[in-house]
Amino acid sequence: MLCAVRVDRGFKRVDYDRKAFRQPLRKVGQEVRKQARKLIGRKGVSEPGGMPGKQTGVMQRSIRSKVSRSGYSVSVYPTKTSQMGEVYYPAFVVYGHRGPNSETAREARQHRKRSGVKVAEPRANFIPVAAQRYQQTFQTVITAALDKAIK
Repeated sequence: MLCAVRVDRGFKRVDYDRKAFRQPLRKVGQEVRKQARKLIGRKGVSEPGGMPGKQTGVMQRSIRSKVSRSGYSVSVYPTKTSQMGEVYYPAFVVYGHRGPNSETAREARQHRKRSGVKVAEPRANFIPVAAQRYQQTFQTVITAALDKAIK
């Protein structure tokens, strides 16, 4: 948990201004999104375990941020775009994958770990790294937003 608020036991809920709290959350989400885009913005082939490299920029442009309907949280995530075709390839990049038709018929029927070597080794997950780098700033921004929002 990055930030917490405690209230006296006599109170049932906290009354606050939602608009005053949603706007800083939106800004935080945009900053984390910007940080994640920078992390995967280096052109070239990436090393296994490192940040993914950029070839076309499709995955970089697919990163979105969204404030939840309740206004208590913000999500930063890569989305599937029409430019990606039929597959959601950020998952293949982060988790790695084996080549097509590399499993036997028996392995295809069973839900077990597949044999063989991965064609593409996993890369680092860029969203949690970006969020971790922004953690200190996040705490100060959210604390100030809570001070303004609580009535």
